[in-house]
Amino acid sequence: MSTLVVICESGTSRQVRLDPIAATAVHTYVKDWRPNTAQNGPPFDTEAGKSFSYPGFQNYLARLGDRFEAAGVERWMAHRCRHYWATSAHRSGMSIIDISAEGGWKDSEMVRRYTHDRPFEELQAMPTPFSAMLRKRASA
Repeated sequence: MSTLVVICESGTSRQVRLDPIAATAVHTYVKDWRPNTAQNGPPFDTEAGKSFSYPGFQNYLARLGDRFEAAGVERWMAHRCRHYWATSAHRSGMSIIDISAEGGWKDSEMVRRYTHDRPFEELQAMPTPFSAMLRKRASA
């Protein structure tokens, strides 16, 4: 598992995990496509080789949204990626505390707003807390 340091809207930084596929893609971009800047700088630079400003990155994402719309993806918003990530993390078994830390939220209430409930059919396929406890005791 690789990590990437990200700078938040607040100006603070944190490490985020990247799966091997994403880490390889970022590494390839930095090595082969990024403008010639310091290798230890931010992974994504402007064409001039400078760090994105917050409004500059918003502009980039708006243009990306325009391209998605031209390709038939309606109402794409970068912020929805956070909802999707949080919901997927929750469904994969990550705790609310871990999602909050990795997503950069200080309040677990925000995680609850971002994650969506599991469909009942998905819950039916999972072990109940009681059966999970019995399996754990039997394997001990």
